Amino acid sequence: MLSEKKPKEPQSAASILQNFFPPPASLDNADAEENDDDEIETIYVEDVEEQDAEGDELLASDTIQRGAFELNFAEFPIAHLTQRPPAGTNKHEIMYTDTIAGRDGKPIERKWTIASSAKHGLGGPSSVSVIFEILQLWKEQAFEKPKIYIGSYYNLLKRLGWSVNGRNYTQLKRDLESLYGLEIKAENAFFDTEKNKYIDYTYKPFIGWGIYKAHERSEDVEDYGFIEVNPTFHETFKKKSQYYVPFDSSTFHSLTAHEQKLSLYLSKIFNPYRKKVMSSYKRNIYKFCDILPILASSKEKQKFYLLKAVQGLIKKKFLLLESFSLEGENIVLYNRLQMSLFPQLNTDLGKNSVGVNYLVDEIMKLCKDEKSRTFYEIVAKCVPDEIIYGCLSEAKCDAKDRKKLFTHLIMEKGKKYLEPVLKKGKS
Repeated sequence: MLSEKKPKEPQSAASILQNFFPPPASLDNADAEENDDDEIETIYVEDVEEQDAEGDELLASDTIQRGAFELNFAEFPIAHLTQRPPAGTNKHEIMYTDTIAGRDGKPIERKWTIASSAKHGLGGPSSVSVIFEILQLWKEQAFEKPKIYIGSYYNLLKRLGWSVNGRNYTQLKRDLESLYGLEIKAENAFFDTEKNKYIDYTYKPFIGWGIYKAHERSEDVEDYGFIEVNPTFHETFKKKSQYYVPFDSSTFHSLTAHEQKLSLYLSKIFNPYRKKVMSSYKRNIYKFCDILPILASSKEKQKFYLLKAVQGLIKKKFLLLESFSLEGENIVLYNRLQMSLFPQLNTDLGKNSVGVNYLVDEIMKLCKDEKSRTFYEIVAKCVPDEIIYGCLSEAKCDAKDRKKLFTHLIMEKGKKYLEPVLKKGKS
């Protein structure tokens, strides 16, 4: 069994595969359709056990550390999260559907198949942690090359917070093999307007791997290796590296597998740099379970495990999840950073401190001006989030003086919110 897991940082290359696949037409409405009839599976992993970390404020620290993660992976069901899958499940692939705008803007169904060529198929609950940690290693290497140097298995086990023993070594190898073999297929991936045709596409994020062995006949925990990355995957990651998920490795590895995948999914859905920032997200409970995926022998158990993960993140004060409500067979999740827009759900009627700290951190990351921190704190407290994120996005396009442009934009667009406060400060 894996020991308690420990700390590090995720990125949202907010859409790596968007180079190939446009987002679902219903993304902002958040109600893409999945295929209820597809078999969705899990691998039973003896070494992994879901742990209920007691709900301290794990994810709501004043200083928010960031990690890097490809947020399309957050949406794709790239691993099985259940230890004991329902009988008859297919452990080699997961299928689901969504809807995009096709010819003449009409909706067209797009079918996804996520598969692994590994002998045992897709990874199990522990593989989400492994994928996450590998991307943190790549981030530390500044995404410099289309290779991720993972170091020794021993080093990777320590980073994951797993005990160094034979069972975990075997589990790590198994998870890495599933990752190497990962393949994403899409029918009607996108519509080519020039050719007036729909395009099917098959994509492998990782295209090779190598291991440097100390002994010619067997592998050892001290051997070290690398993963070769698809060049397009690499370039997109580099271009989108300004997008980060608001937690680090230590907090991520402290979550259960269901909580981990849900936190990544919400990091994409509630990404503050979207053109249209979402304050809430509504989805059919069982379709949501299919895409994460949360597997169980009955719909009642699926719902139970989903609500357990949601409540777990709320208890741990995950930055992007304030609360939830149920509407028949739908669940509505509320964006913690946007709760000031919902006074009926926010007894404070103002922005919560975690959201303000996050905004200040985002501004500081762009402007790098510690002397102006007090001003940025006033901005974060007084100006609506959507205006701040809009100014940040515009300022990032200016390679000369981002700080100056951001200050100009925020004073212009946030004038009516800032003037009363600044005037009061001068009087």
